[in-house]
Amino acid sequence: MPRPGCTWASRLDWLNFYRITKADGSVITYGDDRTWSGDNAQNEVWVRANALKTFILANGGALANRILIAGAGMGFLIETMKLVGFANTFGIDASPWCQQQKATVNNGVVLVNADFTSAVNALKNTFNTATGGRDFNWIISESVLESYDNGDITAITNNVTQLLANGMPNSHVIHLVYTPPFNQPGLFNEKTMAQWKAMAPTHTWMNAEGYQVA
Repeated sequence: MPRPGCTWASRLDWLNFYRITKADGSVITYGDDRTWSGDNAQNEVWVRANALKTFILANGGALANRILIAGAGMGFLIETMKLVGFANTFGIDASPWCQQQKATVNNGVVLVNADFTSAVNALKNTFNTATGGRDFNWIISESVLESYDNGDITAITNNVTQLLANGMPNSHVIHLVYTPPFNQPGLFNEKTMAQWKAMAPTHTWMNAEGYQVA
């Protein structure tokens, strides 16, 4: 279960952390429109997609690889990964708000409605139906783990490796994490990059702001 205050289940949850006041005085948050999408080449989602592309291609990956974005939110990173060449990118996010608003993203984005902590076989069956395959060459958790306690993080990191295709090393699991996320001391699970790395040493840990690898 996510930590209290970190459920991301409703518009209000997102509004607490993602909020823009527009010129007309209206307040929007993630999912209201495409402000956080890749429509604007200056958006951070382009920086993120290109950083991931550079890392994946430099570490044995290919544009044809199957990629899963876990905790994909609305799916804007999925969109942008496709734009930088990874056509077989898919996502998973169980947030009711994101699932309700997912029509905001472009057609062709697959955002599976499932809990990433579910039984692995059930997840594989769900992915097979939605994406045409049961496993992936690369799995990227997009600022998911900061919302969980350590015990849950261990369960998630153990789960995720079982979704890798045969022969794929655990380093093909990339965890994007903030150090720390937002300015809310005590709300999220806050660690240094070294502390995150220690949670699953064989996985790849990438700073979600500067994209340095631990």
